[in-house]
Amino acid sequence: MANRMSAGWESDAPSPDQLKEFFAQVGDGRIRADRLQRFLTAKVFPTWTTIHLGTWKDVRTAFRAMQRARVRVDGYAREMIENWKFTLTAQLERIELVKVRTFDLDCPACATFRQIYEAALRCQLILCSADVGPQLRVQYRESAPGIDPLRVAMSSLPDARSEHFRIFSVERPDDSGYWLKGVQCDEDYVWPADTRWVFRRWSPST
Repeated sequence: MANRMSAGWESDAPSPDQLKEFFAQVGDGRIRADRLQRFLTAKVFPTWTTIHLGTWKDVRTAFRAMQRARVRVDGYAREMIENWKFTLTAQLERIELVKVRTFDLDCPACATFRQIYEAALRCQLILCSADVGPQLRVQYRESAPGIDPLRVAMSSLPDARSEHFRIFSVERPDDSGYWLKGVQCDEDYVWPADTRWVFRRWSPST
């Protein structure tokens, strides 16, 4: 509870003035009681790993970094990176990533991405920027072969070959190497309960 209440404050123990302002906002409706209740009872997930963003100046640099790291990029992921909507983080920053399964978020057995995202928001988890997928694949190398893929929770990018939308998937299906793939994520697409996701942890500086 202490971690939740101290979010955005300079110390773990809020001052009397901060507490007074907080309860005043609840009292006059600026913070709705029902939303506050959902926030306080939401699950708290541990940080899985941290990565650095802002280390690539352009797409060419990104591809070179993946080549040096021996990352295998499938055709869909390559087209996503080359898409004009794909952006790179401009400033260097270190972010926390959280790994969850769909059922960890108390979603329906088969949930759409919108349902999964709304449930994640209640746990202070937000979407990753587009470059998290490639950066995570380069920086995180500890996955064993055969482990279920990690879907990167992000704003989907249009598929150049069809009308579908795609997100990044970080995989190591076997000893063939470390893969970055692009997988379908249309609005009405439903995800199994055991799908593994990577979200970014919200912070006051986000």
